Amino acid sequence: MSFQRKPKKITFPEDHELHGLEVLTRRPSVGAIEAVTQIRGETEGDVAAQVNGVIDSLFAPALIWWNYVDEGGNPVPATAEGLRAIDVEALLYILNGWVGDTADVPAEVGKESASGQPSPARLMDGVPALTDQGLSAALANLPMHSAS
Repeated sequence: MSFQRKPKKITFPEDHELHGLEVLTRRPSVGAIEAVTQIRGETEGDVAAQVNGVIDSLFAPALIWWNYVDEGGNPVPATAEGLRAIDVEALLYILNGWVGDTADVPAEVGKESASGQPSPARLMDGVPALTDQGLSAALANLPMHSAS
C-alpha cells in the first residue's frame, strides 16, 4: 500500500493583512526548507539572487494554485513570473507559510498562554528574521515584472 501526502494549504488569520489569500502548494522538501532558512540568516551578499533561486527552482514548481489578484482584480498567475509580480512582503509571508508549520494550526496558536506570555508557536506573527534591514534592502531590488 502506498501513501502520498496531500498538498499544503497556506492561509492567514483574520487579523492578518493577507487574510483571504489561499495558496495551495506541494509540501516543501528538506532542501527547500534549508534554502529558505539560509536566506533568513543572510544580512549581506546577493540575497536577491538567492530568493530568485528559491522562486525558480523550488517554490514556483511547488505552487499549485492561489487566489492572488492584482490591483485591477486580474488573477496573478501561479508561476515564477507571478511570484515576482507581487510585493516583497507578501512573498516573504507566503514563503514563511510554505516552510513553516502553518497548516492545520489550532486557533489558539498565537494567543497568550495561561502564564500571560505569548505562545512560542506563533502563526505568521510578522515576518520572522526575513525582514531584517539587510534582507529587506536586498529584496527591494528584486526584479519585478509588471503585468502586461
